[in-house]
Amino acid sequence: MRIGLVGMVNRIEPDPDEAPLLRSLHDHGHEAAVIAWDDADSDLSHYDRCVLRATWNYYRDPDHFIQWLRKAATVTEVWHEPDIVSANIHKRYLLELAERGVPIVPTTLVPAGSHETTEILKSCEWPEVVIKPAIGAGSWETHRARCDSSTTEQLLANAIATRDTLIQPFLTEVANGAEVNVIVIDGMITHAVRKAPRWHDGTEAVTAAPLEPRHREFAASVLSAVDHNLRYARIDMVEMRDGTLRLSELELIEPSLFFDHSPVALDRFVTMLTS
Repeated sequence: MRIGLVGMVNRIEPDPDEAPLLRSLHDHGHEAAVIAWDDADSDLSHYDRCVLRATWNYYRDPDHFIQWLRKAATVTEVWHEPDIVSANIHKRYLLELAERGVPIVPTTLVPAGSHETTEILKSCEWPEVVIKPAIGAGSWETHRARCDSSTTEQLLANAIATRDTLIQPFLTEVANGAEVNVIVIDGMITHAVRKAPRWHDGTEAVTAAPLEPRHREFAASVLSAVDHNLRYARIDMVEMRDGTLRLSELELIEPSLFFDHSPVALDRFVTMLTS
């Protein structure tokens, strides 16, 4: 098969999944190459199937990205499909999953243009918060701040001047390495990693994590609350001090799948992608 791994023109950092994925596809006799979604000269029709992998700048023009994705789907098969990406691109999906019974990290969605920054922060029950875009990738414009600071009020005001913004409590559990990312490939929970918190322009630190039964059960409950059948996913959960788990993100667009931590996941992904 001819497989396209979709990235971007000016990548700001390497994709650790790219080299092992290309190598495995080639070793199995398939043609595979990296193409850029934001390169007008990319010929997607050459490929039997394209999979989003490092489209990390989509948040800068999400409408354009969705339009591109829908157009791409007319000439080749694209994973994930436009409807799945559209539903996952804005983090309001967290609130929708919460309505379906999924425990999430407490989240307040502040619409762009809101003038209630002072009231929002005064009513905040948390001493420290995380402020981040509702449409974003990596650590872009993700900040930790104190609720009672005038600097925080200005930070929030600047954010919502142009975009929908999320406010969440700063969880010491995350700072202490209690966020577990569970990877699902073709219906199988393959492995998990732990990530240290990452802030704006920061670097990512990842270590392998054991898969506990509670992680598997929680991941399964999240997947059951989603409307779509997912080919792959990364379920980011926080281990709270009281022993419960809360969803922080459900990554479906271009999740890092940490293939270097699981040869099984890589083999399963390649088999799924070329079947």
